Amino acid sequence: MPNAESRESNSRSFWNFIAWGTVGSVGLLLVTIVFDWGRFEVPRELLQKIAEAGLIAMFLAITVDIYLKTELTKDAIKVAIGYVLPPYLQEEMAAIYSNEVICVDHNQIVTLSKLQNDLVRVTVRMERTLKNISTVSHLFDPKVLVDEWLVDNRPSTIREIGCKKNGEPEVTSRLDRINSYGRRNSKVYG
Repeated sequence: MPNAESRESNSRSFWNFIAWGTVGSVGLLLVTIVFDWGRFEVPRELLQKIAEAGLIAMFLAITVDIYLKTELTKDAIKVAIGYVLPPYLQEEMAAIYSNEVICVDHNQIVTLSKLQNDLVRVTVRMERTLKNISTVSHLFDPKVLVDEWLVDNRPSTIREIGCKKNGEPEVTSRLDRINSYGRRNSKVYG
């Protein structure tokens, strides 16, 4: 799989090709229109047709080529899943391949502390590194869920939630209690 640098280099090369192809075609077209070709009408018409073909090619490269590459990539993945896997796994694999943001690192620490009356406190610390593998930005809306164990006078709680983006300082919120559905949502913008 190409890394981000090679994709950026390929994209830059593509747009350079489009820019120079368009400039060259327009320049050639102007030469055929502006100058008096006298008795050389056939070469002028030939150059004019080449310039027109160049402009059409650049337009098609910008529109159709980009669209087709995107769609063909999606179709190739669907076809590969369809031929290799049994039907009951095809839908699950299609869902996995459609993910645009993936978890590249997950660390979770669970600490059990014994309390009085045969109760146990479960403390969970979880850190995830997410990576956007698509070409578009995505809104990040973290959610934290906690099970309610229905122990008298000891409701489940989330004490703190934090989010860190691209090495920026961590944004932390301290929470007093979760809502009655056993979860608390927190939007992080940026």
